[in-house]
Amino acid sequence: MSIDLRECKPGDKPLSVHGKVFEYVRRLPQGSYYDHEIKDLGGFMVTRIDSGHVYRNPPSRMDCDHDIVKILKEK
Repeated sequence: MSIDLRECKPGDKPLSVHGKVFEYVRRLPQGSYYDHEIKDLGGFMVTRIDSGHVYRNPPSRMDCDHDIVKILKEK
C-alpha cells in the first residue's frame, strides 16, 4: 500500500503497520532530514518521511518500525 504523508492535514490520524495511531502535526521545513512530524497519543513527537517510513535509508528499516500504512482522515 502506498502512503503519501504530504496529503495529511493537522489532526489526521496516521496508522502504523502495528496498529498504533498517531496524530499528524505538520510538514517540516524544506531542507529537514525528515519530512513530517507526528505524535503518538501520549504526546511523544516523532518524525516520518513522505512515504510513512521511520527511516529514509532502506537498509536501516526494521520489521518492528511503526511505518505508516494508512491515514485516517479527521472529520
